[in-house]
Amino acid sequence: MARQLNKLSANEVKNAKGSGKIRKLADGGGLTLVIKGESKYWWLRYRFAGNEKTLSLGSYPQVSLADARKARDEAKGLLKQNIDPSAHRQQESTQRASDGENTFRALCEDWYQQKHSAEVTESHAVRNWRRLEIYTFPQLARRPIRSIQPADILHVLDKIVKKGNVETAHRVKTLISLVFRYGVATSRADSDVTRDLTGYLPKTQVKHQHALYKPDEVSRLLKDIQAYQGHFATSAALRISPLVFTRPGDTRQMLWEQINFDKAQWELPSTKNGAPLIVPLSHQAVAILKEIEPVTKHRSLYVFPESVSSTG
Repeated sequence: MARQLNKLSANEVKNAKGSGKIRKLADGGGLTLVIKGESKYWWLRYRFAGNEKTLSLGSYPQVSLADARKARDEAKGLLKQNIDPSAHRQQESTQRASDGENTFRALCEDWYQQKHSAEVTESHAVRNWRRLEIYTFPQLARRPIRSIQPADILHVLDKIVKKGNVETAHRVKTLISLVFRYGVATSRADSDVTRDLTGYLPKTQVKHQHALYKPDEVSRLLKDIQAYQGHFATSAALRISPLVFTRPGDTRQMLWEQINFDKAQWELPSTKNGAPLIVPLSHQAVAILKEIEPVTKHRSLYVFPESVSSTG
């Protein structure tokens, strides 16, 4: 015959009084109300792997009779799956503590320091960190990573789009994706929560700059560069640009330590996309660098220091 369950009533539990000794009222299925003096608390006795164990389910009245029975039934369900309820509770407690430390900001900081800042230029990394600070941290910084859902990301992106910054929304979505993918790789996130948001954001309006493709237009530009009478460093930067064909940002941030005169090349450890780059220097490019070297090298790490201040 199966043992009787749910022997106690709510009134019995409420009115039960203690005595000089510990008093125990069984509800069935291993659930027991233990009364010691003025205190009442729930125990669950069970057997696992041949051993008898006790699991505390909390104090009464904070944990009601109904709550205690629910906890008992959940523990029984774990036992059917050959899971020790005590070990399961400890694992959940450890996971909660881990999640409390594993916030979105903490993961962003780790991703930035360990990966992003080492793969892209400093200025590009700093701009991306500012985007995270401005657009994501107000809502997500303290959230445990595993608690963040696609709807939370949508809320962040919608606020950006409503201000008319569609392109920024796309960039922020990409950054969030990179952070979560890093979290997956380091076992701190279960998945990239942005993967189901593909196609959600409105498309950006691409504005193409006018391209010079006619010989007379290119000729006129080169003549204008040669005729420029502005700051010496700016003039040198303009004159060297058509000779190296790099991004304007890379040219503006050219460092003297990157110039190898012996090999006639400009050695960039990383570019905007994170890859290193070696740019061969023509005789004309070397001549321009030799011309500006006595002017800027002794007072700046940058080849074109005045032009660096305009970097966006």
